[in-house]
Amino acid sequence: LVDEVISVGDARFNRRCEDELKRRATKAMVLVSHHADLIRNNCDHAAILENGRLREIDDIDEAVHYYTNM
Repeated sequence: LVDEVISVGDARFNRRCEDELKRRATKAMVLVSHHADLIRNNCDHAAILENGRLREIDDIDEAVHYYTNM
């Protein structure tokens, strides 16, 4: 489980987090974030929590579009 805390901090910290995500790219993980680019660059499936219900969307671009237009 990876929280969006990886999106904060200085440039060096962000780079280290991105490198670690790439290193683990073959592993299953849950990435929690409001940042569309982070999701687009690191995920191949998405789920959006909406009114206490989890909505699964397999297409990342569709998921980002749905989320940004909620």
